[in-house]
Amino acid sequence: MNRYKKMILVLGGVTALGLCCTSVSFAADAPNGVVLNEACAKNTAFAAADGAYYDWIELYNPTGQAVDLSGYGLTDDPVKPGQYVFPTGTILEAGGRLLVFCDAKAVAPAGQLMAPFGLSKDGETLLLTDPTGKQVDTIAFGAIGENVSYGRVPDGSDQFAYLNMSPDQPNQTEDVLKTAVDAPIFSKKPGFYDAGFDLTLSAPAGTTIYYTLDGSDPTTDSQKYTGPIAISDVSSSQNVLSARTDIAATDFMSQVTAPTSPVDKAMILRAIAVDANGASSSVAVGAYFIGYQNRASFYRDCKVISLVTDSANLFDYEKGIYVLGKTYDDWRNGPDYDYSTRTWEMPANYMQSGALWERPASMQIFENGSLVLSQDVGIRIHGGATRSQNQKSFNVYARSNYGAAKVEYDLFSGKVQSQFNGGVIDSFDSFMLRNAGNDSQYTRFRDKLNQSLVSDRDLLTQGMEPCIVFVDGEFWGHYEITEKLSDSLVKDHYGIKKKDVCIIKNEELDEGTEEGFVEFTALYEWVKTADLSDDANYKKLCAQVDIQSFMDYMSAEFYYNNTDWGQNNMAMWKSMQVKENNPYADGKWRFILFDTEYSTNLYGQTKPSDNSFAGLLKQDCFLSKLFSAALQNDTFRRDFCLTFMDMANENFKPERVTARIEALSRQYQDMTLATYNRFWPGWPGGQYAQSQYNSETQQVRSFYQSRFDSITSALAGTLSLQGRLVSLTVRNDESCGTIQVNSLTPDLSGGDWIGKYYTDVPVTLTAAPKAGYQFAYWNIGDQQKLTDASCQLELTGDVTVQAVYTQSLLGDVDLDGDVDVADLVQLQRYLLRQGTLTPEQAVQADLTGDQRLDAADLVRLRRMLMQ
Repeated sequence: MNRYKKMILVLGGVTALGLCCTSVSFAADAPNGVVLNEACAKNTAFAAADGAYYDWIELYNPTGQAVDLSGYGLTDDPVKPGQYVFPTGTILEAGGRLLVFCDAKAVAPAGQLMAPFGLSKDGETLLLTDPTGKQVDTIAFGAIGENVSYGRVPDGSDQFAYLNMSPDQPNQTEDVLKTAVDAPIFSKKPGFYDAGFDLTLSAPAGTTIYYTLDGSDPTTDSQKYTGPIAISDVSSSQNVLSARTDIAATDFMSQVTAPTSPVDKAMILRAIAVDANGASSSVAVGAYFIGYQNRASFYRDCKVISLVTDSANLFDYEKGIYVLGKTYDDWRNGPDYDYSTRTWEMPANYMQSGALWERPASMQIFENGSLVLSQDVGIRIHGGATRSQNQKSFNVYARSNYGAAKVEYDLFSGKVQSQFNGGVIDSFDSFMLRNAGNDSQYTRFRDKLNQSLVSDRDLLTQGMEPCIVFVDGEFWGHYEITEKLSDSLVKDHYGIKKKDVCIIKNEELDEGTEEGFVEFTALYEWVKTADLSDDANYKKLCAQVDIQSFMDYMSAEFYYNNTDWGQNNMAMWKSMQVKENNPYADGKWRFILFDTEYSTNLYGQTKPSDNSFAGLLKQDCFLSKLFSAALQNDTFRRDFCLTFMDMANENFKPERVTARIEALSRQYQDMTLATYNRFWPGWPGGQYAQSQYNSETQQVRSFYQSRFDSITSALAGTLSLQGRLVSLTVRNDESCGTIQVNSLTPDLSGGDWIGKYYTDVPVTLTAAPKAGYQFAYWNIGDQQKLTDASCQLELTGDVTVQAVYTQSLLGDVDLDGDVDVADLVQLQRYLLRQGTLTPEQAVQADLTGDQRLDAADLVRLRRMLMQ
């Protein structure tokens, strides 16, 4: 066996990937000096002295004498040698091992070594140098799993394998996991380059490299690598996948037309290494974009995602998931054929779902021209009726059998955060590349706009970010990276364990156990007949449903006039386990907003004048029954009226919405026009593209500009309101305190806040003074005053309300204007748990300013009184 041959672990999915393994014998040849013996990039089982789990590197001394490592350098970046320098006096005894933990932020545990860099589970190159900077040893490893290491077997030899990690212990043959040949290494990373270049491929000695340039799976029948490969701009080459027209059914309203000119392209290289025994490596993949510096700005402004898979996975007659295929022909030629079937109801390969219709792919994500993630994934076609469109949505799945069980990357640029702990969500089991759904040939941002407008409300919205997708190196247009509706979505946002999540989607069990579906069914049957005018029954409903979430959700959908909603495109979730430390794990149903784009003047059918309340109440579905039943209750009608008007006044404020539309219109215009021309070059692409986009953007703009009057009138009719809409103007000095109107905190950055409310229902005003101030009263016209910081205001006409504060006297606990013994007594009683303090009193009692009340505040107050 060649002494330089390396052994590489295939992380799961060996059979699925078509890789083979070979028996291996290990040579005992040892290098002449200290070596990098073992490394682990994802350690969750071996604790350092401080109890934490860090990446680690093990050094080994195979020589017969001790080595002084003082001044030696260690790095994970060969262009930055010596990122870590071993301290003076570091001695590695003969036959000894030395562990170096790795973390960019942590401090070295007592008595242990810590390098100031972490190791990537996607692979690393490690370099050890002597005090003069001369290379002593280097190792490189690929993607690595949890508690798996890459190391020499046996210790100090030139034979490598992926192992069950053995820190500070011998590396033994029984620790070796399944092995195969190391994949080829490319001399330049995939990415965007201004000009072409020659790319060199390297692989372990004794292996042969085979490669393809068309996205197909490389085999020993593919091109044999004999020398550098010229990487160049291939955009002018003939379209291949983009030329396919068997990707959708056609009728008199829909046609499939291929692009009339070459689309933008990337050069795709896929390569394997094969050893003398016929064992193959995993496939190395690279997408190279040449000469894009002067092309559309969206290549620089957006993430670019390259999906590479053998084209048969998408376009094969029998197994291709993107084509009409055999499924369509079998139906067309069979007894179930009906010429009147609508295109989106016709059976086809792309209409199939489930694990049997998932295909392997390599995904690479680029930002600002640089590769930020490379990972093997599974892909499926996503959607309902929109599967029949020329441009189809994809579900993307991370699975351990592809190499990694998660996509460990911030897909949404820090903008998607957990409601439970406020942390950025940057790890995903799956996500969608969505084609904008019903809005694909129009603005392509309706759903994102709609959801973003209410993302602050008590409902779950999906994170979205635009990207550009290439499939096997060909431009596939604009897509929206979108959080997938799943138990992982709920876990990420609300801290609920996936096993405890139940999701009902379109009135069917989507995630969770049958027990949860039984509870939903029981609730559905109960609301059909329950008399919710009875407050006891309404209380029972509130124990099962988060009513604020329900009101927010219904208000949003009613306002959008989403006509593809009710029984369809509805989702709700609950935690099947109640956890006292998590307010979202209370066993109540909450609501999820998704697929809202069939709204806001789409197709000219979802008009601003439509009564969407009446539209829903005509349906025979759960949401209709629940809303109709809840309307029987006076408390619900009052609270829903206020919630709806809060959202109409703030979330859907015309100037706020218009500003959002203008920003999105500018951001999406160029990539939308390019996508029109890619998939619909006749219409809406070509000569119609700009006018179509401008027209549709105006449709959305005009919808929101004129929606308020008609929908609030419909609200009055639905709730049987007898009063009238009047204006409430609120004034507040935000340097003194904050205010709340019903369920919202109004935006007063531009001065007065103005909203409209029906006189039937009083509004609730709440003021919260800041430190150093206390609330005095609400000043209402004609010298009227309300002195309670939280009060209900009956509306009889247009009114202006101003919150008035006074500077507080620190230590004036009883708020009587003086600091005296009475304040000391009241604070002492509070600390002895013999009395209570209001929030305003607590502010005055916090004399130390540490935002807590304790004995230190009492001592400070005593000293004030003694002066």
